[in-house]
Amino acid sequence: MTDKQVKIINEKMHIIEPCVKFACDFLILPEIEVRFEDCPSARFPSMNNAAESGLCSDGQGLILINGPWFADRVNDHQDDIEFFIFHELRHLHQQKQIQLMDSGKRTREPLDIIKKWKNNFYNYIRNEGKDTQSANISQEIEVDANAYGIIMEMLYRDGRQPLLSIPKEASDLAEARLQRYIDTLPEFKRYSPKNNNV
Repeated sequence: MTDKQVKIINEKMHIIEPCVKFACDFLILPEIEVRFEDCPSARFPSMNNAAESGLCSDGQGLILINGPWFADRVNDHQDDIEFFIFHELRHLHQQKQIQLMDSGKRTREPLDIIKKWKNNFYNYIRNEGKDTQSANISQEIEVDANAYGIIMEMLYRDGRQPLLSIPKEASDLAEARLQRYIDTLPEFKRYSPKNNNV
């Protein structure tokens, strides 16, 4: 990363912690570490992938953010940053639910949904550009995380529709699921502060 990108990241990374705290009211999350990585790199070969997450062997959650992408977007497109944080937090929730199911512990999500998530993670297709983008965004875990992330961003911003730069296909798949989640997921049904206009 350039010195300028590192400076922007250091100045703006404070926006991440409030998103994580907000998400804890909705998701079952492990302790989380956030790291920035360079692009191009082995993990982020292009700017097509904004962030990735996963559970470490010690159970801690890790969110890796494409540093140049963050530095490029954070000043004029903070909605994108927040959305992708919520998106990756949803992935950590999905993975935590899989871990609970696999260890025979009580889960919050229905087992049939968790089994679909597990299968998707096992056969995961990364977004590495044009050839993989469509397959990536149509995976169940991605549709779920996109829909969930959009709702979280709307709630976080008091019901305002976020201005996101996700691909139209991803947005369309998420929109088809949004209202069902708002109407049926218990964590959204019980969320009542000034955000009733979602």
